[in-house]
Amino acid sequence: MVAGLLAQVLDSTPTRIPMIPMDFHLEILKPVPFAPLTIDVRVVRDGQKLQVLQASLRAGTNEIALATLVKLRNAPEIAPVQSIVPHSEPLPETLPRMEVDYAYFQFVDIRLLRGAFNELGPGAAWMRVCGDILAGSDNTSLGALALCADAGSGLAAFVSRSEWVYPNVSLAIHMHRPMTGKWALMDSTTRTQGHGVAQIHSTLSDTSSSFGQVQQSVIFEPIGEQHSVRPSPFGG
Repeated sequence: MVAGLLAQVLDSTPTRIPMIPMDFHLEILKPVPFAPLTIDVRVVRDGQKLQVLQASLRAGTNEIALATLVKLRNAPEIAPVQSIVPHSEPLPETLPRMEVDYAYFQFVDIRLLRGAFNELGPGAAWMRVCGDILAGSDNTSLGALALCADAGSGLAAFVSRSEWVYPNVSLAIHMHRPMTGKWALMDSTTRTQGHGVAQIHSTLSDTSSSFGQVQQSVIFEPIGEQHSVRPSPFGG
């Protein structure tokens, strides 16, 4: 949820000219409490070709997360080449909706292609956000995408969630064009050589073709007394 919230705020920040959100980075510094939160936005660079923004999520005086968004000018008349990778996967409307008793799945419509959140190994799924990230504000494309992107670690789980938690500590979205429509296809795998850490890589497509990728870094901890709460589908 943190990724979607900060991406929504940064993506909604006005630009001088039409721009494309290209790179979104999120660092989660502390667990997010059930408490009032505030967001501070800082414009690092606001030029004709490049805008760089930072957002800080705070609970009181404690900084919980820090996000950065890079936008580049949109110049459709400059098109020396095009690199498009069409996908051949079934469209989301042909697949059943995933029904799980967990709050995230009431807010995000998920249609599984391969794997499952209760299975180990790589996975792929169509996703779309069903509600407003910020009350009274239309979701931006990046905000909705960032909210879905957090699911990669659950799609590509390779350890039992009854024995381990593996919360995200960072998330990065890289795009060569904006997502079109409301559906995002995430195809996710996990890579690790131990050491208590791993990285999840997810390729991104919409209903026409691929448009980017997501990288997540996670840290593993065995479930014990310090993690006695119900684990989430994403290991956190």
